[in-house]
This record gives sequence, C-alpha cells and structure tokens, in this order.
Amino acid sequence: MRIIPRAEWNARAPKNRSTTSPGNRVYYIVHHSGGPVTQTVRAIQDWCMDGRGFSDIDYNFLVRGSTGEIYEGRGWDVIGAHTANYNTNGAGVCIIGTDTASDAAKASVRWLYEQYNKRCGKTLKIRGHRDLATTGTDCPGDRVYAWVHAGMPAPTAPEDDDVKFTDLAWDPKDPPAWADPYVELMTTPDGVVAQPTFLNLLLHGMRHSAEAVTLNDKLGSTGPTVGVSLQSGYGNTVATVAQLTNLKDQVTALSTAVGAIDEVDSAELQGKLDALEQDLQTTLQEIKDQLDPVEPPPAP
Repeated sequence: MRIIPRAEWNARAPKNRSTTSPGNRVYYIVHHSGGPVTQTVRAIQDWCMDGRGFSDIDYNFLVRGSTGEIYEGRGWDVIGAHTANYNTNGAGVCIIGTDTASDAAKASVRWLYEQYNKRCGKTLKIRGHRDLATTGTDCPGDRVYAWVHAGMPAPTAPEDDDVKFTDLAWDPKDPPAWADPYVELMTTPDGVVAQPTFLNLLLHGMRHSAEAVTLNDKLGSTGPTVGVSLQSGYGNTVATVAQLTNLKDQVTALSTAVGAIDEVDSAELQGKLDALEQDLQTTLQEIKDQLDPVEPPPAP
C-alpha cells in the first residue's frame, strides 16, 4: 500500500519533534477524527496546532474512512500527541470520519498495524482510544471500536454480484447487464437470444479477473477462478463441443500457471488475457457463422 507523504497534503512544518525507538512501542491505538470523511488532513493539522497548541498533527498516521487512503502524520517513530500517557509507547492511527470505516479503510488500518509489528519486532496490543483515555470519550465510535476489539479482522472479499459462475442459467428473454456485449452475437436470425455459452461466460470471467489483478496483488494457490459451462445455444454439434473443450483446456492451463506463482506481473498477464480474449471472440464468430442458416432462394 502507498502512504501519502506530508508534502502531498501540504503539511506545515512541525514546531518541534521527538522520536522513540520502535522497541518502545507496546500499543497500537485506533482513533477517529470525529468529523466528516471529507475532512482534509491539513484541516486536522491546523486544528491541532492552532486550536490545541500542539507542535504538529497529533497522530502518527491517518486513514480516510471512506476510501482507505493512508496519510503520513508524524510518522513511524515520532512521538505523537493522541493519547495522554501513551504517546511514547503507543502508535496512534486516526480514521478520518465519525465511526466510519469502509472495507478499504479497515484494510489500510490493519496493514499499518502489520507494518508496525514488523518494525517493532513484536505484536503490539490493539486498543481503541477509549480504552486508554483519561477523560470520557467514545472514540473511535461504537462500530469501529467493536471491530478493533474483535482483533481488526481483515475484510472478506465480496462476491461478484454481476455473475456467479457457479450458477450459469439465465433467462434468454431477459439477459443480465454483463451479457450486453455478447447479446448481438448470441441472437439468432429470427431475433431469439440463445442460451449462454461457455465462450461468452469465459470472456466475461477472464476480463473480470484481469481487472482485479494489480502489480501488488498475490493470488492464492488456485489462481483466478473461471466458471465453466459447455452449454451451447447454437447447437450441440461435435465440432462446436470440440472447439469449446480445447478453449477450456487452454484457460485451465493458464489458470494453473498463474496460481503456481506467488506474484503476478500485471502487464504480462493482461497481454495473455487480451490475446486469449481475441482468440475466443474470433472462434465465437466462426461458430456463429457455421450455424447461421443459409437464406432460401427468392420465391419465383
């Protein structure tokens, strides 16, 4: 993940700063800003320095509650001003917003925690601000506090709501939105939309997988999952099934190869997927051309 440096959010220079050794850290303390998620980091710094008389923004890092961007506050080893009596032995991370943490924000807060553990050479104790505050506060909000006390579990990956590859059936008279690019090729001369085929489902699946891969993503041992179906709306000819089976084997081989590596070069994978998609579209058109009926001669 990327940390937005102070210069990018136009930070003011601190009036003074003190550092501590990573080994002195014991706590990882989660806060919220108590303002809107649109609040700027510079506005928070201005309030800390001008409104409260602090030497700088009070937190070590900040995370936007809506989108998960990470901002450098005082930094890794600088002593903060976020929790009285716990600024030297505690690292303070603030979620910008009021009791608001999207999955992206939670992932960022957890990532910072993991980085602190590595730097400190030990597992820091996770606390919400209210656990250590000397005055009454509900920081970081009830929902965020519950997540913190559950151990800050990593967000679970959402299911694909557009198309579930384990359930391939859909009404030809009312195709889903993701099928729009393929409806024309799937429409017979009499205007009937055929049942979904392996090819168009595969095209969507591979494109979806390609968009999800970035340079920093690590794939699990199974690699990208692509739903497979040999349903054919154009006819169950031996030639069609043979072509589809061959394409299925190519994709299975690619998926296995991708799953066997720890990290994926996004550009290289994208190139392979683009080439495969082009082959699939060409084959789909060839199949359609083969199965289109020949026009009868005009009536005398």
